[in-house]
Amino acid sequence: MNWHRVASHLRMSLQRCQDETSSTEFLDWLEYLKQDINVRRREDYFLANIAKEIRRTVVKNPQSVTLEPFLLEFEVKVEKPVKEKRKSTLGNWLAWAGLKGKG
Repeated sequence: MNWHRVASHLRMSLQRCQDETSSTEFLDWLEYLKQDINVRRREDYFLANIAKEIRRTVVKNPQSVTLEPFLLEFEVKVEKPVKEKRKSTLGNWLAWAGLKGKG
């Protein structure tokens, strides 16, 4: 999925991105995207203000509604390394086949 994120950000096809991006550059892009996800932009404040105004129409004390709860924070999902995924998948198959315990 990380290649898809970088390709989408660079507005390239996945194949072109993989062909033209070195491994060091790819890791730099991943770090940039991880840090960039919570940078607040003008659109974030605009949409948060819309949500705040909608909320103010239904509360008893409209002046108590603040902007902060509507400014969202995101977490970057860290993917398991491929080697670890393969290991757990193989363990599951072996356990299912009754050849070896899971783990």
